[in-house]
Amino acid sequence: MKKSDLKTMLISIADDVCSMGYAKNKNSFWKIQKDFFYLIDFQPGAHGNYFFINVGLHPVGFPKILSDRLVILERPLEHECIIRQRIEQICRSTCLDSFLKCLVPPSDKSIVENIKKTIVEEVEPWMQNWGKFDAIAKANRSELGNFINAVPIIRDRATLMLQCYCLLKIERFDQARFLFDEIKSLPCGNWQFGQVDSYLASFLKY
Repeated sequence: MKKSDLKTMLISIADDVCSMGYAKNKNSFWKIQKDFFYLIDFQPGAHGNYFFINVGLHPVGFPKILSDRLVILERPLEHECIIRQRIEQICRSTCLDSFLKCLVPPSDKSIVENIKKTIVEEVEPWMQNWGKFDAIAKANRSELGNFINAVPIIRDRATLMLQCYCLLKIERFDQARFLFDEIKSLPCGNWQFGQVDSYLASFLKY
């Protein structure tokens, strides 16, 4: 892909995105709002002149789901965010239907206005809706799990850990303890989650 095409497109939408409090970093826009990290990432295509738009959310202080390690990310990359979606998975309008139908080149000037409109009118409200501890805490587990890209054995644990963490942040300790006990009963295969589990347990009040 021509890097200059993507760079030109990002410059053309930067003012609109940054007006909502985002800062630009390379091909991404990010901000921290109400203890959640927001990320909008423009990913160049690996084999041609096209790109994708990825959206990420990550509660501040939430650990990576790693075996036998504890890592707390200050500013996660797109693939490190616990909640991840393509922009076309979020949009309900027809503005970005082209992302569903074909590979979109950044030189397509007709789509720039649609991208700006979609980020302002659909992506940002989606982020604000899900970027709340209480929204995640009460979310349907199956729906929430669809936002987490991982193999099933990790996705189930990650979903419960995310809800448990959010319950802890809003001080619903009894509900968090119930989920924590469920987490501890999940099969782990060859994975060892002791350090991550201990981190969550440190927030529980017995």
